[in-house]
Amino acid sequence: VAGAMVAMRSQAITQREQEDVQLAQAAQAVGGALMARLHKSFSHAAEVQMFNQVRDLPLSVLRRIPLPEVADASAISGATTKGVEEKAADTSANLDDFCRRVFGRSATTMREEAQNLHLLGEQAYEASARLRISKSALRLTRALPPEKLEVVRAAIGNGSTKAEVLSVIEDLAEKVQQAEAAATEAKAELKASEEVLAAKNKTIDRLQRDLKR
Repeated sequence: VAGAMVAMRSQAITQREQEDVQLAQAAQAVGGALMARLHKSFSHAAEVQMFNQVRDLPLSVLRRIPLPEVADASAISGATTKGVEEKAADTSANLDDFCRRVFGRSATTMREEAQNLHLLGEQAYEASARLRISKSALRLTRALPPEKLEVVRAAIGNGSTKAEVLSVIEDLAEKVQQAEAAATEAKAELKASEEVLAAKNKTIDRLQRDLKR
């Protein structure tokens, strides 16, 4: 029993040490990000990359990352209207709270941005952010097959205007939708033809059995 207790304490210490390392790395990244945002020198991609760095941290670590105090508690996710005089705690309650305080956006929005960065690549992602491409257009983009997605990347990377990029996205999405509709229709027609053929074969088999009687 004593040996088991020693092993459990040793494991707990090791886990705590690992969390301390994760905390130090995350705190350094957050501090740098907040300072960069203050001087408006933090790229959109860098924000998402930092989100990717903290999104899977244990809650016990996330809750220990020091954050600047927020004067208006109602600005924090889940906070009640307690008056602007109160200050929110200097750590976050959960990932969504963290994202709202560090990035000014929800965790759901940051997950979408992470998908956009992964699919577009850093250069095209930065360009799309500068062009202020809408969430709905980016959702259409994420639904495109790889070869169509490459066309969008090229349009964004070639210095196209926002209107031109949106036109490309909408045109490709429409063509994909039309192709899917045509494929669905063709599949339905094939199924109908197979059913007609099966019915004919069944009728022929019945007639042949009747002739043999």
